[in-house]
Amino acid sequence: MSIGRTGPSYHLAERLVGAALAEAEGLGVPMAVAVCDSGGHLVAFGRMDNTPLLAVQTAPAKARTAVYLRRSTAETVELAKRNSEVYGSFMTASPDFVVLSMGGEPLWDGNDLLGAVAAAGGTGAQDVDVAAAALRRRCGFGARNLVPCGRRASSNDRRPFDDTGGFLDTRSPSL
Repeated sequence: MSIGRTGPSYHLAERLVGAALAEAEGLGVPMAVAVCDSGGHLVAFGRMDNTPLLAVQTAPAKARTAVYLRRSTAETVELAKRNSEVYGSFMTASPDFVVLSMGGEPLWDGNDLLGAVAAAGGTGAQDVDVAAAALRRRCGFGARNLVPCGRRASSNDRRPFDDTGGFLDTRSPSL
């Protein structure tokens, strides 16, 4: 089983990092990738040569943000664009722990938050694509199952977590 006490096991986290970095390499964009557990603590990290220094700090912060807010960081960016109070909340929150930047994706097992994977170093869209590709390439989570930002998946299409090639759900639970 690849679920540790508080999130993805080190083995799964390393697989996610490797898959994300392979995707970034395919794009020709040097990136950093972080995977954290359900408490926002770093489980695994990797970076490519020539990755921008800021990305090294941003990737773990994006993963923490996805965990703390229980949603993708792309969703949070969209909320902040539409609501200045959300943006203001971010500016008063601890800047060391949360960021308003796309590329962090939470890892869900049904309604249980396992942690998050995040990529940094490209454009926001590239960071989102790399984090999502890690889930598809290493966890059997197909592109057709990804839910666009802002949409909630119904509770009946949840798939169980399985490290043997099963599905890993990255969508926020239905409210």
